[in-house]
Amino acid sequence: MGKLANAGKLAVAQVFQTVERMDAIVNAMTGLGGVRDKGAQVRVDTARVPLTSPEKDILGRYDGYAVSWFERLSGEATLTGWDIKIGADVLQQFEEVERRLKITKTMRLALRGALKDGASLILMVTKGSGNLSQPLKLGKVKDLQALHIFDECEFNVAEYENDFRDPNYREAKFWQIHPQANGSFSAPQSAAGDIFSKGQKVHHSRCIYIPGRELSHRLRHVNQGKDDSYLDSAWDALKDMLAIDQGGAVLAQEMKQDVIRMGGLEAVDAGALGDVMRDRMKTIIAGKGLLGMIVLAEDDVYESRAATTTGYKDLKAGGKSTFSAVSGQPEVVAFGATPGGLNTDGEAGRRSQDRTVATVQKTHLKGPLEKLYTVIIASMKEEIGTWRIEFRPLGTLTETEKAETRNKNAQTDRIYRQEGVLSPEHIRNSRFGEDGYQDIQPVETVEEVPTDPSRAFQGPQSRTVLEVVLQVATKNLPRSAGIGHLVHLFNIDPDAAEEIMGEVGTSFFVEVLPEPAPDVKTSAEDLSVQGGKDD
Repeated sequence: MGKLANAGKLAVAQVFQTVERMDAIVNAMTGLGGVRDKGAQVRVDTARVPLTSPEKDILGRYDGYAVSWFERLSGEATLTGWDIKIGADVLQQFEEVERRLKITKTMRLALRGALKDGASLILMVTKGSGNLSQPLKLGKVKDLQALHIFDECEFNVAEYENDFRDPNYREAKFWQIHPQANGSFSAPQSAAGDIFSKGQKVHHSRCIYIPGRELSHRLRHVNQGKDDSYLDSAWDALKDMLAIDQGGAVLAQEMKQDVIRMGGLEAVDAGALGDVMRDRMKTIIAGKGLLGMIVLAEDDVYESRAATTTGYKDLKAGGKSTFSAVSGQPEVVAFGATPGGLNTDGEAGRRSQDRTVATVQKTHLKGPLEKLYTVIIASMKEEIGTWRIEFRPLGTLTETEKAETRNKNAQTDRIYRQEGVLSPEHIRNSRFGEDGYQDIQPVETVEEVPTDPSRAFQGPQSRTVLEVVLQVATKNLPRSAGIGHLVHLFNIDPDAAEEIMGEVGTSFFVEVLPEPAPDVKTSAEDLSVQGGKDD
């Protein structure tokens, strides 16, 4: 017995010897105040494992929060599309190939899968591509025939690039693709008749990788060459939301509770009490079901009590805030909450969502699209110069916003016209052409635009200009000073000021005559008065 007691004391001492606390009392029975106090510190769970592919599939198909999250983000990122531009010009020769390959739909589905699973892979199938394990040579690309999407569980890295001089260093050099739809690749024959011997091992130049939540090279290697799913980081918040919703469903089912107090049971024998209560309950249930009424004995009492839901609203609001913060979606967007009153949460939330979508476009779509269109342009066998991908503006303007935008554009157009930057014909043709209201088109050739007559001096300005010219003409102001007045006071071009001044101050002057002496006239009345005074 003594040995067991000593062993227990030693075990307790070993538990608490790691930390000495001077501000609390350690309870040896519960561990409070020591290293086992769960309120004293939070340790990271290093044994945590990511969600499995079946779990992510179920969440991505049936969980409403996850489905709407990924559908909304991938849909908005590809809804308005993108343009291939050279300078300010939009190239139109890609419309047919984009429609044939369904590029917008392909990118949307691949992005949605990458957000859910952590990665997606698009295989570019070219005409006469030969062995898929060989690098894709752009100079020999004849035609891009198809784009095939593979989920995260259908591919993995077969080999990494180990040459540090290669730009693709530490990235996948070969992908191993194993489709689960029909089990394997088909094996088409080349012109020489040989079968693709390595159809499943594909060189990275023939694939487009769409990332999920991006990881470092080290963690990506641990993760079979792929990134993380956004569900892994949001699972705790998503799980809490599901638990809160299930709790609310239970509360809704128990919102009304029936209470029956049976009287006269004190006279019933204890052995027969169960049978009596059972018979009465059967009578009550039968009456309620058949007659739609409660049949009670003389001393029975029936009550209906409402269950309380105090605190559920606050609990739900807290869960929404947490999920919104983790998923990066404003509550107004994620849950469709319409702000009331005069607050601007809805507008701010929409702007925040647009920034998130624009970020996803640049980090998840721009690089893959550049790789795709590089192959498409190479297949066209034509030089188009330096091009770039530019995403179109997000969102749809309301009628009020459209009117405000047009009003601002009209003010800008008027300034361009007044300053001689653009002609009225160019503004009219750009804004109101065959395609409806559009942006100002670039000027192909620089033309001399006539000055707007409305820029002429009017009213006090014209009088002040004439006064300056008159001062120079009368030699009260030097010619150079007069031109300086016109340039700096009225913001006139020096050449224009010279034209306004003309010959004034050089060969043209105005002589100012002296004012005549006042003519003194004496009226008859004044003379009579003066004469009367003399008399």
